[in-house]
Order: sequence, then C-alpha cells, then structure tokens
Amino acid sequence: MPSMTRCPSGHFYDASKGSCPTCARLGQQTPAPPPTRPSPPPPPRPVPAVPRADTPPIARTTPAPRPDPARATPSHVTKAIWPEELGTDPIVGWLVAFEGKSVGRDYRLRAGRMRIGRGDNQDVQIDDEHIHRENHAFIIFDPLNCQFLLASGNERGLIYLGRKDQKPVMVIEPRELSPFDTIIIGKTKLFFVPFCSKTTFQWQEKGAAPDAGSNNPSPNQPEATTLIQSDDEW
Repeated sequence: MPSMTRCPSGHFYDASKGSCPTCARLGQQTPAPPPTRPSPPPPPRPVPAVPRADTPPIARTTPAPRPDPARATPSHVTKAIWPEELGTDPIVGWLVAFEGKSVGRDYRLRAGRMRIGRGDNQDVQIDDEHIHRENHAFIIFDPLNCQFLLASGNERGLIYLGRKDQKPVMVIEPRELSPFDTIIIGKTKLFFVPFCSKTTFQWQEKGAAPDAGSNNPSPNQPEATTLIQSDDEW
C-alpha cells in the first residue's frame, strides 16, 4: 500500500508520484516538504586506557628518615666545653627557696643557660602554678668571665630581682647577679648562692682552682675534685 502524505491544504496523496493532484486541478501549488535533516550520530564512547604490561607503577615519595638521637654520631651532638674537659658537669652555684610552696628546697646551677619553669624538662623545676611550664626565666653562668646573669623568659610571666635594702625591680634586660640576691618568680622567692666567682673559686680545664684574684693556678692549691663532692654525694 502506498504511503499517503497530507498536503498543507489537507489533501491526501501518494508523495512518490509527485505533488498533490487535487491542488494541481484546483490551480493550487503544493509546497515541497521541508528537507529532512539526518539526526546527528551519537558521540563516541571513551575507550578506557589499558595500561601496558611494561609500564612501571607510579612511585610514591617517601620522606627521608629522621636521625635517631640514641644513635646519633658525635657530630650530631652539641657538647659543652666544661663537661668534656673536666669529665663532669660541675656545680657553679645554687638557688635556695625561702618563700613559696618549695620553701627549703635548693636548685643546683651549672654552666651555660639554665631554664626555669615548672615542667619536667626544665633545668630548674619549681612547684608553683604561677610559674610558666617552660622558660619562664633563665639563669646564665658565663665561665669565660665567671659571671652570673638573670634573664626573663619567652613567656608573659614576670621576674623580679631584689637586693639588700632595695626594692625589687622587674627584669627586662639581662642583669648581673650578686651573692644572696633575691629572685622573685611567681609566688616563690629564692636566694642566689654562687660557688664560682672571680675572687673565690673557678673551675679550670684540668680541675685545678686558681688563687683568689689571680689568673694563674697556685701550686699549693688542692685539686677541685678534692673540694667538691660529686652530685651523688650531696
């Protein structure tokens, strides 16, 4: 059966034989049907990449291992001069608490920069909740000049230095300490008691003590190891 087409005037005719015969008889011109546009082809599907058998896998970046402090070689360890020369880390003075929760307790001072705080990792650990856990202040002993200094720490806490018959002053810049100066930190008060000084005693490289006021060791002066007991004997 032929496929019938309807012209714009409403007549049905066989489009395979030409235009609408009814419109031709009536003197009407049948417009040609609009061309049919072919539908676009479907987009191609992406082809999944198949890895080659000889392609090596992508390697991950592995961070370099950190050095183990327990296995560090001597070049990785910072050594103080005195302990290496004397074979021990000698005492150079003390702090003695006379007010606060730690009253009656003494704290040993050694050469270099000693940290004052209430944490377990501090060189001078003071039980006082008004003292910062770390680096509230520093006690410094300079062995080259045989000099003690008091310096404020890295935190907001304050520290004061008092001397006989003088009002305590706040320490902002490092200040030199004198025997029996008073250090106020938190609610704790401490006496500073030096062992080494320019006029009394100085640790030497070979363990001999010089004469007071002299830079040369005295031949009659006994060795320092006979004057001071070890830490375990105090």
